[in-house]
Amino acid sequence: MIDVEEAMERWGEQGLTSLLQLGPGTPWRLWLSREHREGATLAECFAGVPVRQGGSIDVELLMSELAERGLTVLLKLDHERWAERGKPWTCLLSEEEPGFVVRTDDKTMRRGLEAVLAELRAWSPGWEWTAELL
Repeated sequence: MIDVEEAMERWGEQGLTSLLQLGPGTPWRLWLSREHREGATLAECFAGVPVRQGGSIDVELLMSELAERGLTVLLKLDHERWAERGKPWTCLLSEEEPGFVVRTDDKTMRRGLEAVLAELRAWSPGWEWTAELL
C-alpha cells in the first residue's frame, strides 16, 4: 500500500501542490505541480516516484470503493496552505446524480476524509460501511 498522505505532505514541504483524483469510469489522475500522470492503478500513477509503503489509510481501497459506487474522490494538498500550517488538505466527494457534493479543508488527510464521509453517511442511507475504511 502506497503511503499517499506521506508522499503528498513531502511534496508540500518541497513547495509543490499535489492532487489525486479517481472517479467512476476514469483513470487514476495525479497532478504534481507541472506534471500530470494517469494510470489504471494507483501504482501506475506513482511509478518512478519514490514513496514509502504503508500508511494509516488505504487510500487506494477507499477511493476505488467509492468510485465503483459512482462517486468522484479528490484529494489535494496545497503547498501554500502547507507552508502556512493552516488547513492544507482539501477532500472532495461528488456524485453527478443526484448532485451530491461535499468538500472540506483540514489539517490532515484523515480528518478531511472523516468529515466528507460523515457528510455522505448523513446525506443518504447505505454508506455506513465507509466508517470501516478509516
